[in-house]
Amino acid sequence: MKKETKLWLYAIMATVLFLSGIPQAFAKDDWEYWPAINMGKDLNEKINLGISLQSRFKNDMNKVYYGGAQLASAFKLNECFSLTPSYCFIKYDSKGHFEEEHRYILDAGFSWKTEKMQLGQRSRFEYRNLPASDGWRYRCRFKAGFPLKLYTRSLKPYFSEEIFYDERKNEFNQNRFSLGTVLKINERVSLDFYYLLRSDKKGNDWSNRNALGTSINLKF
Repeated sequence: MKKETKLWLYAIMATVLFLSGIPQAFAKDDWEYWPAINMGKDLNEKINLGISLQSRFKNDMNKVYYGGAQLASAFKLNECFSLTPSYCFIKYDSKGHFEEEHRYILDAGFSWKTEKMQLGQRSRFEYRNLPASDGWRYRCRFKAGFPLKLYTRSLKPYFSEEIFYDERKNEFNQNRFSLGTVLKINERVSLDFYYLLRSDKKGNDWSNRNALGTSINLKF
C-alpha cells in the first residue's frame, strides 16, 4: 500500500474516532449550517484582494439568522507573515428582527509548512459597530493541516482551535473547534468541508452549538 494511501486512511480513521467521541448530549444542542463563497485575485506576488459571502442557518439548519459580506486586502510581508485589513457588513437575527453590524478587522497571520504539515496562527483584532454598543474583540486561531494526495486530487485534512476575548465583557467568552478537509479541484477551485463545535459563555455556564460548514474557494 502506498504511503499516501496509508496517510489518507489514517486521516479517515481519526475523523471517525473524533466524531464517535462527541458526547450524546450534543443531540439536544442546535445544529447549524454555515455555507460560504470566497473569491480572491492576486494583484502580484505580495497583494491579494478578496471577497467572502457568508450565511448561517440555525434551528437544525431550517432558519437563516446571519448573512455577511467581507472585503479584504492581504499583504504578504514574507514567506511566513501577512497582514490583512478588511471590512465586514453583517445582518443578523436579534429577537425576531434583523440588526446590522459593521466590523473593521485586522488579521496578523503566521504560517509555516513542510511537505507533511502546514501550521498557521492568526491573531484577529475586530472593532464591532453594533446597535447597542461598540467594542473590540480579539480572536486567536491555531490551525494545523496535513497535505495528502488522493489519486490525482490534493487533499488537506485539518483541525483548528480559536478563542475569543470580548473587551466589552472583559472575558474569554467563546471557543470554536473545527475538524475538516480541503479538496483541491484545480488551480482555481477548492472545496472546504468541516464540522465546528462552538461554545459560548453565558454567565457562569457554557452552551454548545454544532455546525456543518462548506466553503467554495475561487481564484481569479
